[in-house]
Amino acid sequence: MNKILVIEDEDDVRTSIKDILENSDFKVITASDGITGVKLAKSKLPDLILCDIMMPGLDGYSVIKSLSKVERTSIIPFLFLSAKSTMEDLRLGMNLGADDYLVKPFRAKDLVEAINNRIMKRKQLLTKSKNNISDQNFDEVHNPFTPDRMFINYNNSMRLIKTKDIYCIRAEGSYTEIFTKAKKYTIRKSLKAWEELLPKEVFLRIHRSTIVNTNYFKYSEPVYNRSYHIYLDGMKEPLILSERYVKNLKHNSVIKTNKKTDLL
Repeated sequence: MNKILVIEDEDDVRTSIKDILENSDFKVITASDGITGVKLAKSKLPDLILCDIMMPGLDGYSVIKSLSKVERTSIIPFLFLSAKSTMEDLRLGMNLGADDYLVKPFRAKDLVEAINNRIMKRKQLLTKSKNNISDQNFDEVHNPFTPDRMFINYNNSMRLIKTKDIYCIRAEGSYTEIFTKAKKYTIRKSLKAWEELLPKEVFLRIHRSTIVNTNYFKYSEPVYNRSYHIYLDGMKEPLILSERYVKNLKHNSVIKTNKKTDLL
């Protein structure tokens, strides 16, 4: 029996959803506010989370941000419930990692169908990922969800990371170090393979052994032999940008200047 966590501050709506889901053979856990919902998600690890957006205290956007920072809750399918239906609201929710968006009022049939589809998709992707691991190197990267998320096998356990959280990838022999906002991972994968996997409009190679996320780019400054130091949010030490890759950065309009230096 699949376990669903419903986070909804309106008592009548929460009760109605609970009744609908229990009549469809789901086990239902409820929370009347975002703080309680986050705690239950971490302790109960539901198969899917339904969460209202407009709630006092911790709203739905804050709930998904909090859960996305924890590995075991970041992979739980997340559906927003809201009376708001503008394209901006939808885009914000999906950019935060939501899997679907149901606008109130909705039919019971549509709610159950959305939940079943997301749970089935997750099971299929996880099964596919596990099957792939049996035939491939344990440190390979898989993409069981969407282009902005990926599984990596780290220390023989599956970890889900979001591409937007990666700010730098550096090659170390036959391995690569993945620097994210939460943690650094070392896996067996070539930099060339990463180039083929990552979205080219965001990630750029600045050195033969380094790829960076241009969204974390702060500024650059010249050093020697026509090389530059590149400063990224999240990294204390600068990275070396060789002359060979300067044109690539200029072409993608990500070169910024230090206030004291007129660069490039």
